[in-house]
Order: sequence, then structure tokens, then C-alpha cells
Amino acid sequence: MAKVKLAPFIQEIHGTLYDVVFKKTSKGEMIVTKKPDMSNVKWSKAQKTQRQRMSKAITATQIA
Repeated sequence: MAKVKLAPFIQEIHGTLYDVVFKKTSKGEMIVTKKPDMSNVKWSKAQKTQRQRMSKAITATQIA
């Protein structure tokens, strides 16, 4: 595993940048991974229902 030392003015990086995901472990170590390819995932009926509910909830909060 490669180790990177960040510039002193950068205190924290998290989230997604293009197709790279920045994560922090419970021990405080930084992990950089490739964004997962979800294009071939077969969602179950329950997962589809939950995703629709979450989408509606997000839309409702953006309108408010």
C-alpha cells in the first residue's frame, strides 16, 4: 500500500472526486479507493422500493 503525506494546510479529505473515493478508517488512516461500478447490480424489489422512498424524501427536502 502506498502512503501519502498531505500538505500541512490540508487537514482532511473525504468524499468522491471523479471516480476516486476518499475514506477515513476508525483508526484515522486515509483510504483511497476506486468508485464502485454499480451498472450491473440487480436490485431486489425491496431495494427498489427503498430507493424510490429515499428519492422522494430527498426531493421533498430540496423543495422545502
